[in-house]
Amino acid sequence: MSHYEIGYTDYIHRGVKVRSIVGNNQADDFVANLDTTNLEQGFIPPDYENRPERIAEVFYGDSRDYWYVCLTSGKFDVFKDFKTGNRVVLPND
Repeated sequence: MSHYEIGYTDYIHRGVKVRSIVGNNQADDFVANLDTTNLEQGFIPPDYENRPERIAEVFYGDSRDYWYVCLTSGKFDVFKDFKTGNRVVLPND
């Protein structure tokens, strides 16, 4: 499921409207029901360092699913967590 398919919640931050899936019931339900029984483990190759969107393109066919790679791997800082040789965990379904 792409995060573009999950509902949004609008917030006002410093006078600017911000749209996010954070705090949205549909997004929270998706995360709570995430199937982690069928996972594939791998390591980040040199050409994919700092690039979770490239990993998403290979595994899911859409670079916009980078958030799924971050969520399932528990990695959110692309410059610190996505270094060559670091382990990633991805749903295999």
